[in-house]
Amino acid sequence: MKTSTRVVVAVVAVAGLGALGLVCQRVAARGRYAAAYSTYGAGPEGARGVYLLAGSLGAQPVRWSEDLARLPPRGMMLALGGCDVMSNREVSKLERQTLGRWVEGGGVLVVAGARDYLSDDLGVSLERAELDCMPNIGWLRDLERKQRERERRARDAGPEASPVPSPEPEPGIPGDDDPFGIPPDAARDLVQGDRLPAAQWAVPSDLLAGLPTLPLRQPAKVKLAAGATGTTILALPSGPAGIVVRRGRGAIVALASASVLQNREVESGEGAVLFARLVRAYAPRGPVLFDEYHLGVGEQRSLMRYVAQVGGAALALQLLVLIGLVLWRHGTRLGEPRLAPLPPPAGTASYVAAVGALYGKAKDPAGAIAIVARHALAHVALHHHVTTAEPGALAKALEERKQPHAADAVREIVAHAQGVLSDTQMVGRAKDIDRAVARATKT
Repeated sequence: MKTSTRVVVAVVAVAGLGALGLVCQRVAARGRYAAAYSTYGAGPEGARGVYLLAGSLGAQPVRWSEDLARLPPRGMMLALGGCDVMSNREVSKLERQTLGRWVEGGGVLVVAGARDYLSDDLGVSLERAELDCMPNIGWLRDLERKQRERERRARDAGPEASPVPSPEPEPGIPGDDDPFGIPPDAARDLVQGDRLPAAQWAVPSDLLAGLPTLPLRQPAKVKLAAGATGTTILALPSGPAGIVVRRGRGAIVALASASVLQNREVESGEGAVLFARLVRAYAPRGPVLFDEYHLGVGEQRSLMRYVAQVGGAALALQLLVLIGLVLWRHGTRLGEPRLAPLPPPAGTASYVAAVGALYGKAKDPAGAIAIVARHALAHVALHHHVTTAEPGALAKALEERKQPHAADAVREIVAHAQGVLSDTQMVGRAKDIDRAVARATKT
């Protein structure tokens, strides 16, 4: 491949990767495909508008992307949820207990449509039937309505009535003669997507006095626990839609629906004013925490937090105490340590006497002193790291290493080992050899 072709391919590849990175960055910045109720979502079902509004109000918004074990001492936690998406992570029992203690210490918990956060232990709860969150596709209800209309016409016409021919349906759109009974509007719903659920209008009061009625879609039922007291700030014809419950130094705000806080209605549905009223009343100095963790954003729980949430802290503490006792039992002595006495050194006097007796019985003083001299030369060579113990070579090596006194001692040892000796002279020569060895190994 030519150099120019390689350059062109490299430029095209770099440009393509750059364009891909730019597209990914723009998609991430818009947050169009984030989960519903997420502050990262800029689509109709997201809540990025509320997050930006909190920043403009000076409420120090924070996206909370971990479990609720380490909440700041004070502030306002906003938990959004509802039928548009189910929680990707459930709120554990330990987290509810943590929320209770946090609220009692001065925190404010605002729960809009997310029923998993509240329970009777906190004084207020959200209840929603499973059928309330069925997919809102119009043709499901239209099927039932069409079936009931057919049954009513059959009863009114009687058994002898002749069937009335139905008008010819439009091409491609099922009509009344369609075996499934799907009307034209329902067929369009299948192509165009789900229709927005009908709004239920809530009347504000107390803290929200002065606001117009708010449209709540698929609201849950806000229920006070037995013996608990609260202040109603939103009311539907069927009952309360927003209640404030004081708990310790903090408060819990339960809202039946989070639809007015989503991007599609945060302005038209007066959700921005509702949120601003709550921030000014309960978080004038911030921060405002948006729970993203239970919507699926953030890391999973650590091992230690998982152990704590399943109640393993007490067991872990007991194991640590048991391990400490075992180590203390096997690692601590009762009293001062007792050292074993050192074995007595081998006697040098008896050894010398035995060797002397052997040399005496040999009747060869010259041979004995030659052996002593040979061992003395080997000791000197080992001390000076000389590979040979031959007297001439050893003396020459020591001279070359600038050790003249050691070389003279080697020659003296050789001189003491020569000649015919008597037993008395052998002892004196051995002492002289020892003195020569001491001088040679002095350094």
